[in-house]
Amino acid sequence: MRGDSSEQYRYYQDASRVDRVINCRQATVRAEQIESQVFGLFFECLESANGNHSLESIQAQLTEAQERLARAKELYLYGEMSREGFEQEKLRYEKVKKDLCSDALVVLSSKE
Repeated sequence: MRGDSSEQYRYYQDASRVDRVINCRQATVRAEQIESQVFGLFFECLESANGNHSLESIQAQLTEAQERLARAKELYLYGEMSREGFEQEKLRYEKVKKDLCSDALVVLSSKE
């Protein structure tokens, strides 16, 4: 998409439409609409990358990891999972738990 402007507004439209190479039927889009959506997605990605989680989401992720470990333990006890597989799942749980605990400390310290 290529930017274009009129006296009052900015628009994005297909570059082939601007250059009149082909007859593109895709409508032009007001820049304010698309830019606000793009910036919203961008900031969501930044927050996720920086570990800005709420305590509720941290607790939900920890519960999910605990349930996954419990299922792995059941599978191991029933002989459906190897010891190596269970040990890998246990290590995964410990890593997730450690990461989530450090995220929770960050959240709590930022609220003080």
